[in-house]
Amino acid sequence: MQRMVATITPTGTAGASEGNATLTPGYNGKLYAVYLDYAANVTSVTNVTLALTSPVLTVFTVSDNATDGWFWPRETAVTQSNTAYASTAGLMAFPVVGHLRLSTSSSSPRTNAVTAYVYIEEQ
Repeated sequence: MQRMVATITPTGTAGASEGNATLTPGYNGKLYAVYLDYAANVTSVTNVTLALTSPVLTVFTVSDNATDGWFWPRETAVTQSNTAYASTAGLMAFPVVGHLRLSTSSSSPRTNAVTAYVYIEEQ
């Protein structure tokens, strides 16, 4: 298991600040968990997005939140006929190859407004 950490200090006005960070170094594996740590007085409408950089694909989004917490992003698996599995047994971790990009929007211009701890289960 490897941990990547990224911190964003958004720029702009309160409730409309944005920021980005690339999590480095890149890893090959599966996205296991994400812990988000918000600074004090960050607006409760903060949006956080975690995306693969190549191919570009959003793998995790938390909207209108400023409460620290753990998240376990998963994707629904599909059968060979492209039908989603009906149970949680069909949930899969996202494959991660390379770098991830962390973005915030609708946030506050606070130093270290959002810190993401991203856990990758290495292959």
